[in-house]
Amino acid sequence: MPQSMQSKYGMAFVSLVILVILGMQLAVGFTKKRSAWPFIPYGMYKSVRVDGQRLDHAVHIYGVFADGSRVSISRDDVVLSDWVYRNNIELAIRVGKVSTLRPAAEWLCQQSQSPLVSLAYEDLGVAISKDGPVYGLPPELQASIDVSCP
Repeated sequence: MPQSMQSKYGMAFVSLVILVILGMQLAVGFTKKRSAWPFIPYGMYKSVRVDGQRLDHAVHIYGVFADGSRVSISRDDVVLSDWVYRNNIELAIRVGKVSTLRPAAEWLCQQSQSPLVSLAYEDLGVAISKDGPVYGLPPELQASIDVSCP
């Protein structure tokens, strides 16, 4: 086989392999499946971030009491792993699932003489811009849920 024919078939084969890989990545991008090794749907590519949008990757969670005071609650306070803290406290506040928040509410009730009114979380004052993250913005309330001491 002449050299030019070999290089044509070689280029066609490489192009086909590249197209198959790109097609598989595209297919994974439209599926709900969590793992499709080696094509993984990374969370940062799932949604578009626009200039000025607040980032909620790190939040400050606190209890609000009847006298207006606030007490922060960290994962170390309630002895939870990072994953459990985000899914059982932060997410529970966001979706309004009061029953999941009972351990956090009990801990907060021991911290103050005033009755607990709500649990809330706010971002840490970071937004995205064309030039990268913007730090130092005032914190913004993301979600709040009414709770009371058990």
